[in-house]
Amino acid sequence: MDKSMGKASIVEIGLSPGFLKASKHFLNSINSKADPCEDFFQFACGRWVEENEIPKDLSSYGHFAKLREKVSAEMKRLFESKEKSPSKAVNDIRQIYQGCMDVERINKERGMELLEAIKAMGYWPIIHTDLWRPEHFDLTELLINIGVSRAVDVFVDIYVSPDQKNVSRRMIHVDQGSLGLGASARDYYLNVTRYAKQVIAYQNYITQKVNIVRIDLKICTIVRS
Repeated sequence: MDKSMGKASIVEIGLSPGFLKASKHFLNSINSKADPCEDFFQFACGRWVEENEIPKDLSSYGHFAKLREKVSAEMKRLFESKEKSPSKAVNDIRQIYQGCMDVERINKERGMELLEAIKAMGYWPIIHTDLWRPEHFDLTELLINIGVSRAVDVFVDIYVSPDQKNVSRRMIHVDQGSLGLGASARDYYLNVTRYAKQVIAYQNYITQKVNIVRIDLKICTIVRS
């Protein structure tokens, strides 16, 4: 405690709304019946653990997860509000959110937006069988297009961050990219025998998505794995 603070200042802090809220939250979390010398976790968190079950869709649960839920609920309320906000950023995000939640429009348009994006980058042979021309395919141009328009790094991951040895400057980092199976999944592609289960599951996933798009294009034939 800062010795320069007077008694009145300490009392003022101790009775402030933020202090009272924090102390109530702390008292509602501890198990005062537990001996901190024997089981400090039970003493510090016992009551909170007892009153907050782990949701079925999560492997763990804590204060930060609960706070995220609260923030998400507040954001949902804000985005669904009909009241116009003085903030242009909030109004723009609200418009994007409402567009994402427009299920009727999404079902009507189905995969057309995705198809237009694919077409803008060149045809995809597994979908546009009759339109794709191998002689027109340029991998370098495609990767640049994807990186610029979608901010997706495929084979090479390029990013900028502060130099750890000199924080007054920034460095360009070049690292391995992340393919469909995620980062650090190099062995999945090179050791198909060991990771056959993962590779087959990924193939089935892609096949299902391709067939959904082909249905939107009214293509009757189904792609097999």
